[in-house]
Amino acid sequence: MIRKGLAMLEDASTPPGKRGRRFEEEFVQMCRDRGMDASRLSGRGSVDIIANNLRVQAKCYPYAKSGKFRLKNGHMAPYAAGDFDVLAASVFGELYIVPSSALVSSRNTSTMISTVFVCDIKRYRNAWNVMAGNATATVVSQKEISFR
Repeated sequence: MIRKGLAMLEDASTPPGKRGRRFEEEFVQMCRDRGMDASRLSGRGSVDIIANNLRVQAKCYPYAKSGKFRLKNGHMAPYAAGDFDVLAASVFGELYIVPSSALVSSRNTSTMISTVFVCDIKRYRNAWNVMAGNATATVVSQKEISFR
């Protein structure tokens, strides 16, 4: 489980937006507890959090039908490859920290897969080592992030 205080996140009756915001805040705190610089970005976009100089997309799934979940942006379209560096996902109350390279479609390398099978990302459960990034992120505005 992620944290006892987040029991509400796993309640499917909680509105998705509220679940997502609470998970983002909790993930930022977990990063800070591990000595990482982390901050949540306001606004909507493919990046929710900058943590340890990585662009993180945070998702909270209280359930996964048939052991899978959809990974789509706010427009219900697949993310483009390079939209974010790491996926932080709470699935069934378990934390998965998945590098974006593990999510790129094998058919079209310019997009990420839109359906993620939990069995395919099991090795990334609590994989905090994924957060050891070397890029330097600079937030230009709420919607624009540049990397050096």
